[in-house]
Amino acid sequence: MMELARIKRIISKLQKLWEKTPDQRLGQVLENYIFYKGSRGDNTSCVLFYQEDDDTEKILDVRLKDEKR
Repeated sequence: MMELARIKRIISKLQKLWEKTPDQRLGQVLENYIFYKGSRGDNTSCVLFYQEDDDTEKILDVRLKDEKR
């Protein structure tokens, strides 16, 4: 079983990032900041499906750190 604590930890980080861009919809935040490795359109959902949670969390950490600068 995967670590349960990761859910609250990742959601909290996503909330902090989203609050910095409140005019964006959730899908926009995810595509613009989290699942940027995929191309626009059909391939994005594939990246979303296969991206590991630890990769997502690392991306969130980098994005939040960049926002503090």
